[in-house]
Amino acid sequence: DVKALLGALAEIARPRERSFDAPFAMHVDDVFQISGKGTILTGRIESGQIRRGARLSLYEDGIERTVTITNIETFRRHLDVAGDGDHVGLTVSGITRSDVARGAVLATPGSVRQSKLIKATLSSPNFLAASTKAQSGVSDYMLLLQTATVPAKVERSGDLVELRLSDAIPLRKG
Repeated sequence: DVKALLGALAEIARPRERSFDAPFAMHVDDVFQISGKGTILTGRIESGQIRRGARLSLYEDGIERTVTITNIETFRRHLDVAGDGDHVGLTVSGITRSDVARGAVLATPGSVRQSKLIKATLSSPNFLAASTKAQSGVSDYMLLLQTATVPAKVERSGDLVELRLSDAIPLRKG
């Protein structure tokens, strides 16, 4: 039945709830330096909202830097506020283009911590099965985490997994 199929597709394709009250977080997709404007970080806001003049933390390679948002732009429109789900270009002061790269995280100070170790319990027993040594062992992976690519060793014992990353990455619980 076509109506039942359309209803099922509408249920699956339902947009996610936008989270404006959560702490701000955005993975940096690209970085530009524009003469007379400054350093511009682009990406999609993953949670929270941001106002011009806000002070945020920039996390990359185990280093935390403080930056100030001097301008917010989306599709050639200047904004005072942007929020969860918006694709933006944020002009920041306090860093240059060479201080940041794709994969860095811009977030509310104190809302993330950086780590080289991730411990998890697998909810699907077949997850990683095709590429790990049976049910246990150590394998090398290239993890794609939002806009960052990080080499990692994955050690699995049954449903428990430890990911040992080559570089510290910003993480939020959840």
